[in-house]
Amino acid sequence: MRRVTTSGLLLFSLVVSANVAAAATEASQRKPVYLGTFSQVGYSRGSGDCGGFDAQLWVMKEPGSQPKVYGFIDSFEGPCDPAEMQIMDGSFDERTGVLKFVAAGVVRPANLKVRFEGRLSARSLSGRLFYANYKTGQFGDDAGSSLKLPRVNGLRRPHW
Repeated sequence: MRRVTTSGLLLFSLVVSANVAAAATEASQRKPVYLGTFSQVGYSRGSGDCGGFDAQLWVMKEPGSQPKVYGFIDSFEGPCDPAEMQIMDGSFDERTGVLKFVAAGVVRPANLKVRFEGRLSARSLSGRLFYANYKTGQFGDDAGSSLKLPRVNGLRRPHW
């Protein structure tokens, strides 16, 4: 009787260990991975104004699905107080570097919405940026604006 209990306990321990290891692996696969900060914001000493874009990106890898992109993109135009947008719907193909996302205004202006289609490389984020209509929130058929942001050092926002 004692042998059955010992072997049963050993089997139970192995099953629990395997489940804990599988759960730990799955949790680590779902952990956001920092992709980088990309920026090309210019500053005018004469007027004190800024212009350009700043983006910070993370990717979340879910087992069995395409990686999802999260982060922020800030638009600087005029005073150095950016229009902040949170990336709501993004995808990233690690094999090709193709990156797509939609971002919407966080606070000011709340009705600002952009769509990005391009590529992420070791050195830059480049592609086309499309603005949605302020009133309807719909994207038109325009050609968008060309955007190329070099990778910069540092994390400008806290990780959530």
